Amino acid sequence: MFIYGYDYSREILYCADFIGLNGYNHFEVGFDDFRNSYQDASVSTEPSRVINGIVLLKYNAKEHGINIKYIKQLIDDYIHGNKSR
Repeated sequence: MFIYGYDYSREILYCADFIGLNGYNHFEVGFDDFRNSYQDASVSTEPSRVINGIVLLKYNAKEHGINIKYIKQLIDDYIHGNKSR
């Protein structure tokens, strides 16, 4: 999540992130919601992965399959103006 600003009087953070399959979105998060989520994540993360309050993530190499047939169908739907499934 990228935090690009805040409104102290409204107690909100302005954020952007890739959420689900909806692409890159901008949204607002309340100070309390952010604080609670951060604290919950810190508790559920093993201590060796938290340094100065920053949770360290690691790359998990795994094979990702590509569904060529599905991609072709999406392109075909786009070209012909069809609603994708």
